[in-house]
Amino acid sequence: MNYILTWKRLHDFLRGHHSLNIGGGPDFHAIGWLNLEEVKSINNSNPFKFTPDCIFPLEDCIIKNAYTSHCLEHLDSDTVRRVLRETLRVLENGGRLIIKIPDYDLLLNAWRNNDANMFRNELWGFDSVLYTWKNRNVEDCLDYRAAMIFCGFFNDDYGDHFSKRISETKNAYHGPPVVDIKFLRNLIKEHSPSQICTELRKVVMQAEKDYHFNHCNAWSRSELEHLLVSADFDVLTFDKEIILREFAHFPGIEEMKEQSMYCWAR
Repeated sequence: MNYILTWKRLHDFLRGHHSLNIGGGPDFHAIGWLNLEEVKSINNSNPFKFTPDCIFPLEDCIIKNAYTSHCLEHLDSDTVRRVLRETLRVLENGGRLIIKIPDYDLLLNAWRNNDANMFRNELWGFDSVLYTWKNRNVEDCLDYRAAMIFCGFFNDDYGDHFSKRISETKNAYHGPPVVDIKFLRNLIKEHSPSQICTELRKVVMQAEKDYHFNHCNAWSRSELEHLLVSADFDVLTFDKEIILREFAHFPGIEEMKEQSMYCWAR
């Protein structure tokens, strides 16, 4: 086990925590919630590492609600499957899992139709990394913005995106795979979100000497449902309005709602 709860922390959890945030970020803190997060901070003094063999520091069937927001797309496939298995283990009978990830169906449709509205700075914060694209002669355009949301990476010269230790050296890079736009346009013609991401990951792994993935997974609704069913979850709905209404008490549930896909499973 790579995350250890002291007896006091476990006792406090059993008394007051009924919900689990998976990858909630280093600043997350809410009464009644336990946050499993990799980045250490004042609010997260015991970071938890998500790996293909990680074990959540919880007993079986103890959690009522599990929530993960814009986390799963940052994990490799083996780790995602492990996280889902562990989530199922710790959820009580009838416990709810709410997943929020980028809406890759919506994004792929916008990409295919050259709809720049879904790739604007206000939604994704491209402005904070565009200075690095110039270091690799990557143009700021819709195709590269879209590609980064499906699969993005940063190198050692850039630093660490997740802990915010970032450098502005001339070799820093944080962006999409460095490929021709023609390659991207051909890729999106008939491929699904998961297939597109898989091909872009291959490009990075074959072409780059040092890389750390930001987004490295993507799913359409049907692909996410298949993944959840294979992990023994029942998928109840992808209806955003129903989920936002039913789980309005979840901290941060409405953040990034315009560009997000929501899923309710149990």
